[in-house]
Amino acid sequence: MERHFVKATITIPEEQQPLVIACVECPSFLGAEQSGDVLTLWFETDTPSHEPIAEYLSRRLGDIADVTERCTIETVPHYDWHAQWQASLTPVTIGDRLVVLPGESFQPAAPATTSTTITIVIEPKMAFGTGHHPTTQMCAELLLDVVQQGEQWLDIGTGSGLLAIVAGAAGARRVLAIDNDPGAIAEATENVRRNGYAGIVEPIVADIASFHRQPMDGIVANMYSTILEREMPRLHRMIRVGGHLIASGILHYQAPIVERIASDVGFESRTRLERGEWVALDFVRKR
Repeated sequence: MERHFVKATITIPEEQQPLVIACVECPSFLGAEQSGDVLTLWFETDTPSHEPIAEYLSRRLGDIADVTERCTIETVPHYDWHAQWQASLTPVTIGDRLVVLPGESFQPAAPATTSTTITIVIEPKMAFGTGHHPTTQMCAELLLDVVQQGEQWLDIGTGSGLLAIVAGAAGARRVLAIDNDPGAIAEATENVRRNGYAGIVEPIVADIASFHRQPMDGIVANMYSTILEREMPRLHRMIRVGGHLIASGILHYQAPIVERIASDVGFESRTRLERGEWVALDFVRKR
């Protein structure tokens, strides 16, 4: 089947953009780029017409923005889409401990600040997780803070495998990286090997409902908050007492709901990071 890509460009204030992104949950949604008051959404379709995407956005975003007035939509050839997207990516520095390079040809904008700075190369393809999104960055920061030497971790919805690799770099002796998309697991496997973590990180095609292993020392779950809310009891069972749950994909207004549900099942909130409209939370299982 021929693949087609749709580019939707919306002029909307920066503070409203995270809400727009959170509302776009269709399977064809690939990702977003933010530049000032311009938000670009990318979709993959099996038809050369962009009308179905235009109708979907009108339904989903009608209460947020007048997409007819603020949005332009066009179909983009596969090669042009991939070239445009890759060209927009730059190296990402997270604190003074981690640098993520979008391909082996890139170099950090500045030299590593210490001899312990971790460099990870993620070849930008289709899977989520290049290090540019605030939720990915905050999860990485929390992993570097809480992962202890010799622990076993689980990365749910691993995408590119970036966060699983970060957990390995932080000291975990084993990281299981699951995703229900075989394409994402193929990319994660490639990135794990590229960065030298094949003996530590194991990408697996699986979803949270079908994954049954002994309780882990920690889980990182960067996903929609609605999924976190629904799966919180299961996540609680999958972590040992005293273990950590690092969760993101959460907007400010959603955080109190996630925290309440987590508390109800036996988690205690330890750390909260905020970046723009996004929140990342570190919980510890208390009972």
